Amino acid sequence: MMALKEFLDQIKNLEKEAKRTLVKLDYESWVNQHLGRKGTLAELSKILGQLGAEVKKDAGAAFQLLKKDLEELATTKKPLAKNLAVDLTTGGVRVAYGHRHPVLNYLDLLSELGHKLGYDIIDGPELETSWFNFDALNIPAHHPAREMWDTYYIISPEQKEFTDDKESWLLRTHTSPVQIREIKKRLAQGLEPPFRFLVPGRVFRREATDKSHECTFYQCEGLVVAKNISLANLTTSLTDFFMGLFGSRMSLRFRPHYYPFVEPGLDVDGRCLFCAGQGCSVCKNSGWLELAGAGLVHPKVIKNMGLDSNIYSGFAFGFGIDRQVMLDSGVNDIRLFYSAQPKFMEQF
Repeated sequence: MMALKEFLDQIKNLEKEAKRTLVKLDYESWVNQHLGRKGTLAELSKILGQLGAEVKKDAGAAFQLLKKDLEELATTKKPLAKNLAVDLTTGGVRVAYGHRHPVLNYLDLLSELGHKLGYDIIDGPELETSWFNFDALNIPAHHPAREMWDTYYIISPEQKEFTDDKESWLLRTHTSPVQIREIKKRLAQGLEPPFRFLVPGRVFRREATDKSHECTFYQCEGLVVAKNISLANLTTSLTDFFMGLFGSRMSLRFRPHYYPFVEPGLDVDGRCLFCAGQGCSVCKNSGWLELAGAGLVHPKVIKNMGLDSNIYSGFAFGFGIDRQVMLDSGVNDIRLFYSAQPKFMEQF
């Protein structure tokens, strides 16, 4: 007949085995193996019934304590058992990642190309004064671009009525005012031309939105200031720039156009990539899309930079980044970029 010590050793071994298998078996299998009708505890109960009367009292107390411990272990460890019972044959769950905005991707591409072509990439404030945004760029107070319909002005609570003067604050309508700030800063640091930089950033216009217009969008300003800059320098640089963006599939044409901050001024058109120049709704059946405005920097603007216009000259160009992204990605509606539609963003 089994001695008490031998029975107690079996209790210890059973408890140790139960704890060891808890992390290996799923919860239901563990319960069946140790607490089920044909489990190890049931087998030990049969042995208890065969013990002599002189040891059964102590053995029974130890058995009841083991049963209580196993039931408590099953209850308290149930979540752990379920979590650790991993079925490696099941498929994984695909994690959904966010998508970087295509305009931001294009800004990176633009900066990389600019560095290759020798431009410095700089930034400036979105909240501007009228002097930097207009006056310094040879856009006087009577110019139509300064009317309220085209510009978001910032009016303080103390102002009883709006007055458009040099100290008025506004959301910049282009990134061109940064050229004045940057040149002044470099001159204050004791630097002298040549200067060559790109200014990508967000701008704001009070415009009705349609397929090719938004009230807030991204623009890039390019500026080169040095001695003896000519129109040929401008057209050659623009050709290198846009060919670098679009490759050989792009062809350009230049048209005379008036801009108050350049003289002479040009419009730069690119062959419509949606229809390969055949005409479509995006290019209004012309086969061309306006890519940029450009020209030689007006002498008054050179003077407002703090430079002698008799010594230095320059060229500038500006274009909407969103339109370039539209051309490059084949998206024919600028509003989609600001629609926050997940299905649209998942394409990029």
